[in-house]
Amino acid sequence: MRLLKVTTGLAQGGAENQLVQLAIRLRQRGWEVVVVSMLPPAAYADVLKEAGVYVHSLNMVRGCPDPRGVSKLAGIIRHFGSHVIHSHMVHANLLARITRLLAPVPVLISTVHSTLEIGRFFKNEASTHLAYRLTDRLADATTFVSQNSMRRFLQRKAVRPEKATYIPNGVDTQRLLLEWLQDRLNAASWLLRRGNSSGLQWAGWRKRRTTLLS
Repeated sequence: MRLLKVTTGLAQGGAENQLVQLAIRLRQRGWEVVVVSMLPPAAYADVLKEAGVYVHSLNMVRGCPDPRGVSKLAGIIRHFGSHVIHSHMVHANLLARITRLLAPVPVLISTVHSTLEIGRFFKNEASTHLAYRLTDRLADATTFVSQNSMRRFLQRKAVRPEKATYIPNGVDTQRLLLEWLQDRLNAASWLLRRGNSSGLQWAGWRKRRTTLLS
């Protein structure tokens, strides 16, 4: 299965982190995954490449609409032979939908990551909902990480009910647990060096002092 993920940008953010984690997990399951960023990547590019996920950039400039972005994305879609396109955030969602007219794909999924998607060219919620409504027929499904966001889109008829699905953000509990344990170990080590036994007791580590020192 070949999956093409399209995002407005690759920076340190919640939506981008979700995209990256999903891309890596699917690659580990044997999918061929390519990520296309409208803007030059500012983060995650090396992480994705190390995981076997190729990253393309359309090298667009923030705040400067460029119709060439459509033709560039269409070329990538045709070359990659995408089975599924999954786009993230308003600009990428709309770009992927419009590009589908030039480069048809079997499945196109849009994901809305915010209750209020506005920006330089979408000054208010009404304009965003209008853009989604006009292009809704070009997407097979629209997913929402927030129930409130999905409710607002449905109320404004920006998406048809049968196409809307609520899927909350995923959490890598194993990674969080490891980070939490590492933080506790670092804190205990620092307290031990300072001879702060009361601090260790408060942190719940006093009984594990021998283990930590060994």
